[in-house]
Amino acid sequence: WVCPPPRSLQERFGRLGPFMRIFINNVDSFVGRALCADLRSVFDQENRLLGTVTVDGSEAGITLAPTLGVKRVVTRGNTKELLKDILTCSLIVYDLHSADIEEVECVIKHLKVATLEHDTTFVLISSVNVWARTKKEYVPVKSEEEEEEQQEDDEDQEGLSRESKKRPKELSDADLDRRVPSACHESWKYLETLTLSLSPKAKLRPHVIAAGILYGNGEDVFNELFKAAWLTQPVHKIIHPGDNYIPCVHVRDVARLVKVVAAESNLGRYLIAVDKSRLTQTDIVQGIVDQISNKREVPVVSDSEVEGEFKDIMTLDLIMEPSAPMRAKAFQWWSKDGLVKNLGKVAAEFCKWRNLRPIKVVVTGPPGSGAEGLCARVAERYLHEDPPHFCFGQILQEALSEQGRAAAKLRKKVAKVAKVPGAKLPLKIRTRLVKAKLMSNVCRYRGYVLEGYPTSYEEATDLFTELDVPDGEEPPEEQEEDGEE
Repeated sequence: WVCPPPRSLQERFGRLGPFMRIFINNVDSFVGRALCADLRSVFDQENRLLGTVTVDGSEAGITLAPTLGVKRVVTRGNTKELLKDILTCSLIVYDLHSADIEEVECVIKHLKVATLEHDTTFVLISSVNVWARTKKEYVPVKSEEEEEEQQEDDEDQEGLSRESKKRPKELSDADLDRRVPSACHESWKYLETLTLSLSPKAKLRPHVIAAGILYGNGEDVFNELFKAAWLTQPVHKIIHPGDNYIPCVHVRDVARLVKVVAAESNLGRYLIAVDKSRLTQTDIVQGIVDQISNKREVPVVSDSEVEGEFKDIMTLDLIMEPSAPMRAKAFQWWSKDGLVKNLGKVAAEFCKWRNLRPIKVVVTGPPGSGAEGLCARVAERYLHEDPPHFCFGQILQEALSEQGRAAAKLRKKVAKVAKVPGAKLPLKIRTRLVKAKLMSNVCRYRGYVLEGYPTSYEEATDLFTELDVPDGEEPPEEQEEDGEE
């Protein structure tokens, strides 16, 4: 599969003018924003975007629309006018994650009987939840990493019979007729089938995209996981047993697949949009905690302790194969390797979209200046729950209480320095301890209040400046120092 040349677009869609008219339902929604970002131009050609907003007439949505490249916001007040506006577009996109089911049904049925004056593409973005209860076949795990993980789990069970670890067999768009939805997605399957029934109609090309569980761009489904991790709240849970597979996809990759569908007419009518990772529930939850929060082992709980739609998502057990357009070398992935391998990038997106900027404060002052009380108030006011507020003494005590050779060596050094009145730990050690703390997950994402350190120009320079090493040279090795007086 190869993307067609730019000039073929005008021939394919029969446009009159220098742009393609595109209708996007709910442009201000999670998926809608990603669609606007990728569809506002195709092959360096600006398109004319029309669309509705989530809350009809919402001032916030109408104000946001122009910043997304939307030229006109269409209201739902007059259904006849809405359908008329939709039919003027060459590409029509409805996302079921935010759409009204009855409205989508009405639009599809109208397309079925309407007289189309130009070639039109209709894209319905659905979900892999429509496959949630599909009968599964299981196959042995072949991944070397997963086999090593299984061996580690079984190290203490020598002498017991071992069964090979199994996983669900991959499902592809060729298994379309086998799909069985979860109870709350029955209507989604109905709309998928209704969309596919448009195939025989002249000048109309319908496509259904079954998207994996969406992530990225500030988060939607996984928002509470990222939020709790950012706040360092120990509320994360893994629903037993946690080894179920959850097919995921970055929202921008779904938008890019829609872009490919708009440009290429020889694609399957039913497409699966998932990335190439095979992540378990444990991989996702533990990965988010380890990237943003204080590292800890997330507890495994019974399914009775978790309620709501989120439970259905986190207990999915599917391995899906992306459809041909996403397997093609020409596809421009945003997050090809999945959520966990791109957690640094995804976490940065979460902070950017949610306007979460780290606040970094250093307060020093002589004894009796009230710095301690000021630091406590600043940390509580600006750094939310369990604020990262540190002083050098606290950082040192935490380092001394750790296990391992490095901590033992540090304890010997502290004991040696304590014998000399007024002596300090060497500057390099002080810097290393403080810098390690300030580079922790919590400090990198939320910031910190550092109290009473640095106390001199030398300490500040060593802590907050990077050594400029000329090209071709190596930084000088750290030398063992005696205590400073």
